[in-house]
Amino acid sequence: MATVGILSAVATSKYTQFGQRASEADARINLRNLFVACKAFWGNHTGVAPCTVGAVSGASYGFNQSARIVLQMADPFEETLGATLKHPKTPSTFIIDPAGNTT
Repeated sequence: MATVGILSAVATSKYTQFGQRASEADARINLRNLFVACKAFWGNHTGVAPCTVGAVSGASYGFNQSARIVLQMADPFEETLGATLKHPKTPSTFIIDPAGNTT
């Protein structure tokens, strides 16, 4: 009986870790997709128009935000782009910079 309890605890821990890694990957993918959509947007608007989630969402530039994430554009301009993203299933907040790097 103790063996079953130990195996159950290990499996639950691994499942939780797997879910958290999947949520982190989803967050990073959303930021990367936002970056690519904004680059296309700025290409059509000579880089001077602000890139907002609304401007690049849907068919126009292809950005589709995942459900339940919280995305905030701190700076919507090409030279100084800044956005943060929080997924509710992970304690981390992810940031993207003007070069497209996520941390």
